[in-house]
Amino acid sequence: MPVQEIMLNAVCELRSAFTAVSQDPRFPKFKASEWAAAIVLTPRVDAEVAARLGATGKRSSSTSATRNITWTLGTSPGVELDIKGHRDSAVTFTVHTSQLLDATPKLEEACPQRLTTVALTHYLGIYEWLERIIPEAGGALETVTGVDKPVFNSQVIIKYDGGNAGPTWFIPNGSTYSATVFAARTEDMTLGIGFTPDPKKKSVNTLPENAPITKRRPSTVQAVSPAALNRLDQIMQEETFRNLRIQIQ
Repeated sequence: MPVQEIMLNAVCELRSAFTAVSQDPRFPKFKASEWAAAIVLTPRVDAEVAARLGATGKRSSSTSATRNITWTLGTSPGVELDIKGHRDSAVTFTVHTSQLLDATPKLEEACPQRLTTVALTHYLGIYEWLERIIPEAGGALETVTGVDKPVFNSQVIIKYDGGNAGPTWFIPNGSTYSATVFAARTEDMTLGIGFTPDPKKKSVNTLPENAPITKRRPSTVQAVSPAALNRLDQIMQEETFRNLRIQIQ
Protein backbone atom coordinates (compact mmCIF):
# COMPACT_ATOMS: atom_id res chain seq x y z
CA MET A 1 0.00 0.00 0.00
CA PRO A 2 1.22 3.56 -0.67
CA VAL A 3 2.23 4.57 2.86
CA GLN A 4 3.47 8.07 1.98
CA GLU A 5 0.35 8.76 -0.08
CA ILE A 6 -1.86 7.75 2.86
CA MET A 7 0.11 9.95 5.25
CA LEU A 8 0.00 12.93 2.89
CA ASN A 9 -3.75 12.55 2.52
CA ALA A 10 -4.17 12.50 6.32
CA VAL A 11 -2.01 15.62 6.77
CA CYS A 12 -3.88 17.48 4.02
CA GLU A 13 -7.27 16.57 5.45
CA LEU A 14 -6.15 17.60 8.95
CA ARG A 15 -5.10 20.97 7.52
CA SER A 16 -8.45 21.40 5.79
CA ALA A 17 -10.45 20.30 8.85
CA PHE A 18 -8.66 22.53 11.37
CA THR A 19 -8.80 25.48 8.99
CA ALA A 20 -12.55 25.05 8.67
CA VAL A 21 -13.01 24.70 12.44
CA SER A 22 -10.94 27.84 13.10
CA GLN A 23 -13.30 29.78 10.83
CA ASP A 24 -16.51 28.24 12.17
CA PRO A 25 -18.43 30.73 14.38
CA ARG A 26 -19.90 27.85 16.39
CA PHE A 27 -16.51 27.11 17.99
CA PRO A 28 -14.97 30.44 19.06
CA LYS A 29 -13.17 28.93 22.08
CA PHE A 30 -11.55 26.08 20.17
CA LYS A 31 -7.90 26.96 19.63
CA ALA A 32 -7.29 25.26 16.31
CA SER A 33 -3.63 26.27 16.20
CA GLU A 34 -2.76 24.88 19.65
CA TRP A 35 -2.93 21.13 19.13
CA ALA A 36 -0.33 18.42 18.60
CA ALA A 37 -1.26 15.37 16.54
CA ALA A 38 0.26 11.91 16.09
CA ILE A 39 -0.62 10.00 12.92
CA VAL A 40 -0.06 6.25 13.28
CA LEU A 41 -0.27 3.88 10.34
CA THR A 42 -0.33 0.14 11.14
CA PRO A 43 -0.20 -2.20 8.13
CA ARG A 44 -0.77 -5.92 8.71
CA VAL A 45 -0.43 -8.56 6.01
CA ASP A 46 -1.46 -12.24 6.18
CA ALA A 47 -0.59 -14.58 3.33
CA GLU A 48 -1.35 -18.26 2.76
CA VAL A 49 -0.43 -20.66 -0.02
CA ALA A 50 -1.65 -24.27 -0.04
CA ALA A 51 -1.15 -27.12 -2.50
CA ARG A 52 -3.07 -30.40 -2.33
CA LEU A 53 -2.63 -33.67 -4.19
CA GLY A 54 -5.05 -36.59 -4.20
CA ALA A 55 -4.95 -39.88 -6.09
CA THR A 56 -7.19 -42.95 -6.35
CA GLY A 57 -6.06 -45.94 -8.40
CA LYS A 58 -6.98 -49.50 -9.37
CA ARG A 59 -4.61 -52.37 -9.90
CA SER A 60 -6.65 -53.81 -12.75
CA SER A 61 -9.48 -52.59 -14.94
CA SER A 62 -10.50 -56.08 -16.12
CA THR A 63 -14.12 -56.95 -15.32
CA SER A 64 -13.29 -60.67 -15.20
CA ALA A 65 -10.55 -60.33 -12.60
CA THR A 66 -11.22 -62.33 -9.44
CA ARG A 67 -9.54 -59.68 -7.31
CA ASN A 68 -9.53 -55.91 -7.69
CA ILE A 69 -7.39 -53.64 -5.46
CA THR A 70 -8.24 -49.94 -5.04
CA TRP A 71 -5.74 -47.65 -3.34
CA THR A 72 -5.85 -44.05 -2.14
CA LEU A 73 -2.93 -41.73 -1.56
CA GLY A 74 -3.56 -39.96 1.73
CA THR A 75 -6.93 -39.12 3.22
CA SER A 76 -9.15 -36.47 1.76
CA PRO A 77 -7.97 -34.14 0.33
CA GLY A 78 -4.85 -36.26 0.07
CA VAL A 79 -1.35 -34.85 0.54
CA GLU A 80 -1.35 -31.17 1.52
CA LEU A 81 1.29 -28.45 1.82
CA ASP A 82 0.18 -25.30 3.66
CA ILE A 83 2.40 -22.22 4.08
CA LYS A 84 1.26 -19.20 6.09
CA GLY A 85 2.97 -15.87 6.70
CA HIS A 86 2.24 -12.79 8.81
CA ARG A 87 3.82 -9.33 8.87
CA ASP A 88 3.24 -6.37 11.18
CA SER A 89 4.65 -2.87 10.95
CA ALA A 90 3.91 0.62 12.21
CA VAL A 91 5.00 4.18 11.52
CA THR A 92 4.23 7.37 13.45
CA PHE A 93 4.33 10.99 12.27
CA THR A 94 3.85 13.98 14.57
CA VAL A 95 2.71 17.42 13.49
CA HIS A 96 1.55 20.63 15.15
CA THR A 97 -1.65 22.20 13.87
CA SER A 98 0.05 25.62 13.74
CA GLN A 99 2.31 24.14 11.04
CA LEU A 100 -0.76 23.02 9.11
CA LEU A 101 -2.61 26.32 9.35
CA ASP A 102 0.49 28.18 8.15
CA ALA A 103 1.37 25.62 5.51
CA THR A 104 4.20 26.07 3.05
CA PRO A 105 3.45 26.48 -0.67
CA LYS A 106 4.97 23.04 -1.29
CA LEU A 107 2.42 21.41 1.04
CA GLU A 108 -0.44 23.35 -0.52
CA GLU A 109 0.68 22.20 -3.94
CA ALA A 110 1.10 18.58 -2.80
CA CYS A 111 -2.33 18.30 -1.21
CA PRO A 112 -4.59 16.48 -3.66
CA GLN A 113 -7.38 18.52 -5.15
CA ARG A 114 -9.50 15.50 -5.92
CA LEU A 115 -10.23 12.43 -3.86
CA THR A 116 -8.81 9.11 -4.98
CA THR A 117 -10.15 5.58 -4.67
CA VAL A 118 -7.03 4.12 -3.07
CA ALA A 119 -7.67 2.71 0.42
CA LEU A 120 -7.28 5.36 3.14
CA THR A 121 -6.53 8.09 0.59
CA HIS A 122 -10.17 8.99 0.13
CA TYR A 123 -12.08 11.48 2.26
CA LEU A 124 -11.84 10.38 5.91
CA GLY A 125 -14.42 12.75 7.39
CA ILE A 126 -12.21 14.39 10.04
CA TYR A 127 -14.04 17.72 9.89
CA GLU A 128 -17.43 16.10 10.43
CA TRP A 129 -15.96 14.17 13.35
CA LEU A 130 -14.62 17.39 14.92
CA GLU A 131 -18.05 18.97 14.49
CA ARG A 132 -19.58 16.19 16.56
CA ILE A 133 -17.12 16.30 19.45
CA ILE A 134 -16.39 20.04 19.94
CA PRO A 135 -18.92 21.71 22.27
CA GLU A 136 -20.74 24.54 20.53
CA ALA A 137 -20.66 28.11 21.84
CA GLY A 138 -23.49 28.88 24.22
CA GLY A 139 -24.25 25.20 24.84
CA ALA A 140 -24.54 23.63 28.27
CA LEU A 141 -21.64 21.26 27.58
CA GLU A 142 -19.25 24.10 26.82
CA THR A 143 -19.74 25.61 30.29
CA VAL A 144 -18.48 22.51 32.11
CA THR A 145 -15.97 20.73 29.88
CA GLY A 146 -13.98 20.73 26.66
CA VAL A 147 -12.17 18.38 24.31
CA ASP A 148 -9.06 16.85 25.90
CA LYS A 149 -7.53 13.92 23.98
CA PRO A 150 -9.66 12.88 21.00
CA VAL A 151 -8.63 9.89 18.87
CA PHE A 152 -9.74 9.25 15.27
CA ASN A 153 -9.47 5.78 13.69
CA SER A 154 -10.08 4.48 10.20
CA GLN A 155 -9.56 0.88 9.07
CA VAL A 156 -9.57 -0.77 5.66
CA ILE A 157 -9.33 -4.53 5.10
CA ILE A 158 -8.56 -5.85 1.62
CA LYS A 159 -8.67 -9.58 0.95
CA TYR A 160 -7.47 -11.39 -2.15
CA ASP A 161 -8.62 -15.01 -2.45
CA GLY A 162 -7.44 -17.32 -5.20
CA GLY A 163 -9.90 -20.09 -4.34
CA ASN A 164 -9.30 -23.76 -5.01
CA ALA A 165 -8.43 -24.56 -8.59
CA GLY A 166 -6.75 -27.45 -10.29
CA PRO A 167 -7.13 -30.23 -12.87
CA THR A 168 -8.27 -33.83 -12.46
CA TRP A 169 -6.85 -36.64 -14.61
CA PHE A 170 -8.77 -39.86 -15.36
CA ILE A 171 -6.79 -42.97 -16.27
CA PRO A 172 -8.39 -45.70 -18.42
CA ASN A 173 -7.97 -48.32 -15.70
CA GLY A 174 -10.22 -46.26 -13.40
CA SER A 175 -7.57 -44.29 -11.52
CA THR A 176 -7.93 -40.55 -10.88
CA TYR A 177 -5.37 -37.91 -9.95
CA SER A 178 -6.23 -34.40 -8.78
CA ALA A 179 -4.21 -31.38 -7.75
CA THR A 180 -5.47 -28.06 -6.32
CA VAL A 181 -3.77 -24.81 -5.43
CA PHE A 182 -5.11 -22.21 -3.00
CA ALA A 183 -3.72 -18.72 -2.32
CA ALA A 184 -5.00 -15.88 -0.14
CA ARG A 185 -3.66 -12.52 0.98
CA THR A 186 -5.25 -10.15 3.49
CA GLU A 187 -4.09 -6.54 4.00
CA ASP A 188 -5.34 -4.82 7.15
CA MET A 189 -4.47 -1.11 7.22
CA THR A 190 -5.36 0.96 10.28
CA LEU A 191 -4.92 4.73 10.43
CA GLY A 192 -5.09 6.32 13.88
CA ILE A 193 -4.79 10.02 14.73
CA GLY A 194 -4.42 11.18 18.33
CA PHE A 195 -4.58 14.77 19.56
CA THR A 196 -3.53 16.63 22.67
CA PRO A 197 -3.55 20.35 23.53
CA ASP A 198 -0.15 21.99 22.99
CA PRO A 199 -0.44 25.77 23.42
CA LYS A 200 2.50 28.00 22.78
CA LYS A 201 4.40 29.00 25.90
CA LYS A 202 4.77 32.69 26.52
CA SER A 203 8.32 33.94 26.95
CA VAL A 204 9.54 37.17 28.55
CA ASN A 205 12.80 38.76 27.42
CA THR A 206 14.62 41.16 29.73
CA LEU A 207 16.53 43.92 27.98
CA PRO A 208 19.52 45.80 29.39
CA GLU A 209 18.91 49.30 30.73
CA ASN A 210 18.55 51.99 28.04
CA ALA A 211 18.57 49.31 25.36
CA PRO A 212 16.47 50.15 22.26
CA ILE A 213 13.15 48.35 22.10
CA THR A 214 12.47 46.63 18.82
CA LYS A 215 9.15 45.13 17.98
CA ARG A 216 9.21 41.65 16.57
CA ARG A 217 6.29 39.80 15.21
CA PRO A 218 6.02 36.55 17.13
CA SER A 219 5.98 33.42 15.05
CA THR A 220 2.66 31.57 14.97
CA VAL A 221 4.30 28.28 14.01
CA GLN A 222 5.75 25.93 16.58
CA ALA A 223 6.99 22.37 16.77
CA VAL A 224 5.44 19.72 18.98
CA SER A 225 6.68 20.18 22.54
CA PRO A 226 8.36 17.30 24.45
CA ALA A 227 5.48 17.20 26.94
CA ALA A 228 2.97 16.85 24.10
CA LEU A 229 5.07 14.09 22.52
CA ASN A 230 5.01 12.10 25.76
CA ARG A 231 1.25 12.53 26.10
CA LEU A 232 0.67 11.52 22.49
CA ASP A 233 2.68 8.33 23.09
CA GLN A 234 0.46 7.51 26.07
CA ILE A 235 -2.72 8.26 24.11
CA MET A 236 -1.78 6.04 21.17
CA GLN A 237 -0.59 3.24 23.47
CA GLU A 238 -3.94 3.29 25.23
CA GLU A 239 -5.67 3.15 21.86
CA THR A 240 -3.48 0.24 20.76
CA PHE A 241 -4.33 -1.76 23.88
CA ARG A 242 -7.99 -0.93 23.43
CA ASN A 243 -7.99 -2.30 19.89
CA LEU A 244 -5.67 -5.22 20.61
CA ARG A 245 -6.81 -8.46 19.00
CA ILE A 246 -5.73 -11.85 20.25
CA GLN A 247 -6.13 -14.65 17.73
CA ILE A 248 -6.17 -18.21 19.00
CA GLN A 249 -5.47 -20.75 16.30
